[in-house]
Amino acid sequence: MNIWPDRMTHSEVLYGSKAIAGYFFGDEAKWSRIIDMNRRLDVPHRFPMFYIGATLCARRSVIDAWIASREAANCDAPISRERVA
Repeated sequence: MNIWPDRMTHSEVLYGSKAIAGYFFGDEAKWSRIIDMNRRLDVPHRFPMFYIGATLCARRSVIDAWIASREAANCDAPISRERVA
């Protein structure tokens, strides 16, 4: 008998930059890109991560929402059809 709700059977929180990279990029070897994303992006666009102690963590649902907001922001950007000489 499963006493946990369905959303709890698959951990919502990713622990460590390798786990975050595995979810975001599909490759744990790209963990250093996660660290760079946290440092390089401006505050309103920063990758949604937090620390528990010294461990970098992120929620799957928040990452998915962040990706959707970035997609929406890019879809509203004007597209230039002029060729750059």
